[in-house]
Amino acid sequence: MAEWCGMEWKRYYVSFMKGERQKNWNEKQLAFIGILFGIAQGNIEKSLNKSQCTEKERASVAKTMRNIPE
Repeated sequence: MAEWCGMEWKRYYVSFMKGERQKNWNEKQLAFIGILFGIAQGNIEKSLNKSQCTEKERASVAKTMRNIPE
């Protein structure tokens, strides 16, 4: 949703993958998780592109993004 709203999303991805690396996944599984993340992101963006991100949605996304651990 951050990408749809034109906001920085990479920090979320890095944090997400950092959490997954702390689990007992091997490198092949981690690569698959990264691919699934990208596919899901693309599909969500594609479906959301039919409408515009509202200020309410942008504020919600911004709140979520502020809560991402460094």
